[in-house]
Amino acid sequence: MRIIFTPLALHDMFISRLIIFIAILFLPFPTIGQLNIDSLKANLSESTADSNTVKTLNRLAWNLRSIDPTLAMGYALRSAKLATEINFDRGRGDAYNSIGVLHYRRGEYVEATKSHLLALSIREKIGDREGMALSYINLGNVYSDQLNNQAAIDNYLLAAKLLTETGGQSRLSFVYLNIGAVFLAEDKFEEAIPYCEKAKTVAINNKDTVVESEAWNNMGVAYEGMQRFDDALIAYKKSFTLSTAIGDQTEMTDNMTNIGNMYRQKKEFSTALEWHFRSENLSRKIAYLEGLRVLYQDISKDYEAMGDFKMALLYHKHYKILSDSLFNEENSTAINSLNDKWKSDRNAKDLLVKQKELSESKFSDREGEQRLWVITTGGIILLLFSGYAYFASSRLKRSQLIIEAQQEEILRMKNR
Repeated sequence: MRIIFTPLALHDMFISRLIIFIAILFLPFPTIGQLNIDSLKANLSESTADSNTVKTLNRLAWNLRSIDPTLAMGYALRSAKLATEINFDRGRGDAYNSIGVLHYRRGEYVEATKSHLLALSIREKIGDREGMALSYINLGNVYSDQLNNQAAIDNYLLAAKLLTETGGQSRLSFVYLNIGAVFLAEDKFEEAIPYCEKAKTVAINNKDTVVESEAWNNMGVAYEGMQRFDDALIAYKKSFTLSTAIGDQTEMTDNMTNIGNMYRQKKEFSTALEWHFRSENLSRKIAYLEGLRVLYQDISKDYEAMGDFKMALLYHKHYKILSDSLFNEENSTAINSLNDKWKSDRNAKDLLVKQKELSESKFSDREGEQRLWVITTGGIILLLFSGYAYFASSRLKRSQLIIEAQQEEILRMKNR
């Protein structure tokens, strides 16, 4: 069955922030509690410029992605540069994946697509199938935000296929999360809940707080869509508690936006605005443009529900300005062009590989023919030489017999 989803229905109808998984290949997935940033920095200062330094830079970039995105980007760029210098392709793929994630979180979709396609190319080259699956998930996220529904689904399905083939069952929780997001975007709330539950269960078993938090948030979106506002508020607050514990400031802003929406539904407008202004402050701090875009429309709805139409119009204008800057035909064209170019380059590389294989095959055939000619010619020469040797030996024996007969005849004549 062909699935088509429309995130616009989610962002613009009831405006809650849907969270989709942003993937990077680390085993296990590190959280702020699992890897101490100060310790990583200390290791970095003591290490030399080798593959371990690249890995440390990548871990720092990932752990700082929500706390300090600017610093995280600096580490990711350093990692990509060093990995290129020492020809460490796996580390370079992870570095560009981090760069793509950071661009995506800032709403820089064209740059995110460039980085994720580059990471995917590197991972294809070295046969890193799990890394390829996670790159496909991240590309699906970009297309989902750009409302390119079919491209998003295609990438998620490619990820699921690779994860199934490689036995990455635990990582299927990420795909469950995103498939649930697809149903939510189609307003199929009851169908979405089982996938959110699956993602949450696998995450708890893997002690993956990040995915668990995101699953709770998306369950809240489903409950909200079903008008079960109390259940939605509980789910959002559970997600907020988890995201706060791990220090994921991007997800915290999404949670606070959603919690504020529930208080508006409960007609507790002052509390709704309190949560929304907290979300705005944090979004500005971490330069989370997509979060701000959605939040401005939420605040506009808060004021509209309160009867303050002047403020409602002001925030709606803010929402419109950001929407026009993030989602426009120029961005969509650029992203599609990058994707087409990447596919074209890959096809060209495949053609070169096939031509090389064909050329090597022809060379091998010619080499085989030459070898056969040499063997055959050598055999003929050897046969001729053997024949001549046999002929010469026969003549020599015949001459010796004649000489012996002549000597005997001379001896008889002497005796006579």
